[in-house]
Amino acid sequence: MKTADSIVSRFERIAALHPDRIALHSGARRLSYRELNEEGDRIARALAAAASGPVPGRVALLFAQSVEGIVSTIGTLKSGGVFVPLDAADGSERMRRVIADCQPQVILTTVEMRDLAESLAGGDPCILCVDALPNETPAEIPEMVIEPDRDAYIFYTSGSTGTPKGVRQTHRNLLHFIDVYSRTLGITESDRLSLLYSPAFSASNMDLFGALLNGATLFPYDIRRHGTARLGDWLDENRITVLHAVPTVYRNLAAQLPTGRVLGTVRAVDLGGEAVHPSDLALHREHFSADCFLVNHLAATEASVIAQYRVERDREDYGDILPVGPPAEGMEIRIVGDDGRPVRDGESGEIILSSPYISPGYWNRPDLDRDSFGSDASRPGWRTYRTGDLGHFTPDGSLHFQGRKGRRVKVRGHTVDVSEIESAILAIPGIRDVAVILRESQPEGEAGQLVAFLEGPASLNRRLRELKLMLRGQMPPYMIPAEMVILESLPATASGKVDRRALSRIESREHHEENHCDFPLGETEEAIAELFSKVLRREFVGRSEDFFLSGGDSLKATLLHGLMETRFAKRIPLEELFLDPTVRGAAELIARTGEEGSRIPPVLVPLRRSGAKPALFLVHGAEGQAFVSPRFLSILGEEQPVYALQATGLDRDRIPCNTVGEMAAEYVSAIRSIQPRGPYLIGALCTGGLIAVEMAIQLREAGESTGPLVLFDPPAIPPGDRAAWKRVGKRIMVGCRKRLNVYQTDRKFFDTVRKYAQEGKIRLDPDDLNAVRDAQRVAVDFKLAMLKYRLSEYSGPVYILGTSDRLGKASVPGAIPNTWHERLRGDLRVFNVGQKHGEVHDVENALFVRKTREVMSLVDEYFAVQSRDPTNSV
Repeated sequence: MKTADSIVSRFERIAALHPDRIALHSGARRLSYRELNEEGDRIARALAAAASGPVPGRVALLFAQSVEGIVSTIGTLKSGGVFVPLDAADGSERMRRVIADCQPQVILTTVEMRDLAESLAGGDPCILCVDALPNETPAEIPEMVIEPDRDAYIFYTSGSTGTPKGVRQTHRNLLHFIDVYSRTLGITESDRLSLLYSPAFSASNMDLFGALLNGATLFPYDIRRHGTARLGDWLDENRITVLHAVPTVYRNLAAQLPTGRVLGTVRAVDLGGEAVHPSDLALHREHFSADCFLVNHLAATEASVIAQYRVERDREDYGDILPVGPPAEGMEIRIVGDDGRPVRDGESGEIILSSPYISPGYWNRPDLDRDSFGSDASRPGWRTYRTGDLGHFTPDGSLHFQGRKGRRVKVRGHTVDVSEIESAILAIPGIRDVAVILRESQPEGEAGQLVAFLEGPASLNRRLRELKLMLRGQMPPYMIPAEMVILESLPATASGKVDRRALSRIESREHHEENHCDFPLGETEEAIAELFSKVLRREFVGRSEDFFLSGGDSLKATLLHGLMETRFAKRIPLEELFLDPTVRGAAELIARTGEEGSRIPPVLVPLRRSGAKPALFLVHGAEGQAFVSPRFLSILGEEQPVYALQATGLDRDRIPCNTVGEMAAEYVSAIRSIQPRGPYLIGALCTGGLIAVEMAIQLREAGESTGPLVLFDPPAIPPGDRAAWKRVGKRIMVGCRKRLNVYQTDRKFFDTVRKYAQEGKIRLDPDDLNAVRDAQRVAVDFKLAMLKYRLSEYSGPVYILGTSDRLGKASVPGAIPNTWHERLRGDLRVFNVGQKHGEVHDVENALFVRKTREVMSLVDEYFAVQSRDPTNSV
C-alpha cells in the first residue's frame, strides 16, 4: 500500500526499524512491532473486504482498554478509514447517539461485546469481531494513497445541549502534535509509556502514538478495573518511564503510596486536563526521583497540545496555580475578555487559539463550527478556536489555566472563580484534593450555596469548623463554602477528571450525622456497615445510607464487592449490589444468596505455610486443580512451604482465564500477594509447565528474579510446534464438545475427580455435580488455551522430572528432551523418573521420590548461593 506523509507511513517506518522490539505490553500479552504491524494489516484487509467502497470510511471501535482496541486502531488507519472510539461505560443510549450521528460502515469489537454491538448497530453497520477473524483474508489491501489531510479519527465529547459532538482530526495535525509532545518529554525507543486513559478520551492519543511512533513500548492500565491502589506497584513492576495522567489520578496515586515511597523508574510525569497546584509539585518531590521532571500541559480535543511547561522542581513562588507554559510550537494564544477584546497580562479571560493544526471542525455540525471555529485572516491556512477555557498570561509569557468558564459562579451578586477557593483549601495539610461547586437546589427563595468536597481522612470531619476559620483570614466571607463534605476520594469521569455532576448529587454532611441513630441491625448488617465505613473512610455508616450518595463511585463499589465476597465467602452478583446500595440492602442480598451461594475457590491454596526454605508455588495441571497429596508434601520435607495454584472458573460465577498468558498473569499477582519480592520458586504439574515458564518470563520482565523452575513431566509436544498441535487439535475438539454438554459429565473425568478427592489431592466435593462440571469446563478451556499458545524463549534454569513416554529416553545424565530445547535456553536438567505419566507424583515410586529430593537439594543449593551473592548465576 502506498502512503503519503501519514500516521500509517510513520508507524510502518518505525516497525521496519524495530521489528523485534516490544510495541505493546498488556499483562500477559506482548506484541512486537512486527507482530503489531502484521495484525494491523490483517484487520485492514478484513475492513477492505467488508467495506462497500474502496475504503471503509468511519469505523467504530467498541473495546475495553485492551490490546484488541489498539490493534484495531492501527488496522483502521492502515485501511484508510477513520476510527471512532466508543466507551462502553458511557451507556447504551449515548453510544447509540454517537453511532446514529457518525453512521459508521463497520463496528470493530470482540466476541464478548458482540451482543452489545448488535444492539447499538440496529442492523446497519457491519460488525467484525477481531478475535474471531478468519486467518485467510484477502492478500492485499486495495492500493491507495493516504493523504496527510485525510481525517484520522472522530472523538466524541459532551455537548452543551447534552448531545455528543464529534471532533475531527487529520493525519497531518495529529503527527504534528505527537512530535511536539514527544520532543517536550524526550521520548525515545527505550521508553515505556503508561496508558491510563479510556480509549474514547482523546488524551489517549498522546500515549498510544507517542509510544508507537517513536519505537517505545506502550503499557495499558485499566483504572476502572484495577483502581489506583495497585498503580504504584504496577509502575514499578513494569519499569514505566513516562507517566501521563490527569491531576486527580496523580493525586490518588500519591495518596496510596507510603510516606517517602519513590517511584524510581519514572523519568517524566505529564499532567493535563485540570489545574495543577503547588501541592502537586510537593507530591512530585516526595514520590519521584530528583532526575524525574514534571510537565504541566493544556490540551483540548479540538487542538491537542496547546501549551506545555516543564515545572522547576525546587521553585517555591508559583502562587496558587502552576503555569501551563508558553504556547506550543505552531500555536498562538490570545486571552480575550467578555467583550472579545484582548486583556492585559494578569487579567483573566477566554483562551483563543490560532494554528494551522486545529481540528477541521465538528462532524456534520456546521452550526457548532460557526460558533467555535474561524479562519485567521492574517495567515492563510491558519484557523482559530474558542476554547471556553479561562486563563491569563504573566509578564514572562507563561499561560495560567484557570478552568472552564463555567467555573465562574455568582454568589450573592459576587462573581466567584471556584478555582481560587480550591487552591486555598488544597494548601491546608491533610487535604489531598478538593472540588467546589455551587449547589442551587436550595429551598425556594434562598440563594445557592458553595459546597466544598474535600478528599482526605475521615478525621477531617472533626475539623470542619477549624478549616472554615483558616479560610476566613484568606478570602471574603461570601467565598467561604457553606458546607464541607469529606470524601475518601472524589468521583471521577471516564477520563479521570473530577465528576462535578456526581458531586452535585451527593447529600450534605448533616444528613450523615443524622444517620448516627440509624444503627445496623444484626451481625450481618454490622459486618457490612464496617466494610462500608472502610471503603468510604467514614467512622459511621447508617443502615439506610446510600453508598453512592455518601461518596462511593463505581471503583469503590468494586472494592466493596470484593471485600464482601471475602468476608462472607460467597459469590455475590455485582449488578444486584447496585439495586439497593445500602447496608440494609446489601445484607438482604447476602441473605438471598443463602447457603447455595458458591464458596470462593481460592486461586492460591496454602498447603504448608511454615518452613525455613523459600516457598514453592506449584501450578496445577490440565484439570485446573493442584493435585497434591499430603504424602507428596512429606517428600518435600517439613521445612518446605508449599502453596498450590489452581484455576479460576472452578465455580459457576467466576469467568475462567482463556489464555495461558492471562492465567500466568493472575497467578503472578497471587504469589506476589504472599511474597512481594523475588527470587521466586515455581513448580508445575504436567501441562502447568507452560504456565510456569510464562510466569517466570513475566516476573523477569517486571524486574524480579526466579529460581529454577521445577517441572513434573511437562507435555511432549513442543509449544512452538503449531503443526503438531493441529494434528491433535481435531481430537481435542471432539472431546471438548462432549464435555461441554451440560446435561452429562464424562464418566472418566468424574471417576478421576472422585479418586483424587478420596486421596486428599484436591479440594472438591465429587458429589456436587455442578462443581464437577465447572472443573470439567476449566480442563477443556485449558486444553484450548494450549492450542493458541506459543512459548517465548526462556534463559533461566529449569529442572524437569519426566517420563520416557513424554520426554523420550532421557536416562543419560544431562540429556535434553527434544520437545523443549528450542525454547529453554538456560541451565536445563532432565531427571528420568519412570516410563509412564502415571508414575510421576506417585509416592510409591521410589525413583520419583529419590529424584524429587535430589532436585529439591539442587534448588536449596541454588538459593543458598543466591543469598550469598545475588549477582551469581548458578
